[in-house]
Amino acid sequence: MTLGFVEIALALKFLSIADLTMGWKFLPYEAFVGLWVIIAIALAIYFMGYIRFPHEGPRKPISLSRGLLVAGSGVLAIYLFTGFRYSEQSGTFVTPNLLSGLAPPAGHSYIYPKECPLNINCFKDFEKGLAYAKEQGKPILLDFTGHGCVNCRRMEDNVWGRDGVFELIDDKYVLISLYVDDREKLETPYQSPFSGRMMRTVGNKWADFQAIHFDRNSQPYYVLLSNDLVVLNEPRAYTPDKQEYQAFLECGLERFEGYKSGELKLDAGKMGVAE
Repeated sequence: MTLGFVEIALALKFLSIADLTMGWKFLPYEAFVGLWVIIAIALAIYFMGYIRFPHEGPRKPISLSRGLLVAGSGVLAIYLFTGFRYSEQSGTFVTPNLLSGLAPPAGHSYIYPKECPLNINCFKDFEKGLAYAKEQGKPILLDFTGHGCVNCRRMEDNVWGRDGVFELIDDKYVLISLYVDDREKLETPYQSPFSGRMMRTVGNKWADFQAIHFDRNSQPYYVLLSNDLVVLNEPRAYTPDKQEYQAFLECGLERFEGYKSGELKLDAGKMGVAE
């Protein structure tokens, strides 16, 4: 029956992805973490023998192995409860590392709702973000992501929030996050010149955009661009090493300054704009 508790917890994960992609918000971060805490506590009570099922025999004295399972479940419940800590940096909850990529983003919250990861000012439309980058004279961090992307959440939770990386993204770049699994309907569906398929949702549009301009269909995928759409350096996929990702951002910023001053000529060429 232990697997039954685990299956319920994992079912909540899949429900949360549907909640995110469809925009229902019936399973926000607080509800998800709270339910996982309850499941961990219920598992501890089950190992103690106070929860019995019809096919199981009478309650027996707690053995050493069951005692360890009770203790482990209790520790797990306490650990999961730390997910209700508040972060001054992001203005919302702190996701425990164990739940990173499993729980909804901490900003998917009723109490401390945030539209963007870590409360960084971001755009979810390429054209609007590009216009803002031109207005501010900043380079672009183009973030191809997804509501159901585990590694995307782990990057946001464990890399973007680290000292050095957070400041670069928040202060020096314009963040454009394009969700390839967004189920919002397009006002005008169109046929992809790349795949020949009909693009009917916002997520379809951004997945198609990524495939056309970067020949990629995996997420996360990070591209640093000048505000006139020149690729600044080699794009990156999942990069869990904080130092490596910070160097990627610093390199892009340095090359943007050199390109803007005319001291550096970039040969990567320009990309087009979204259809």
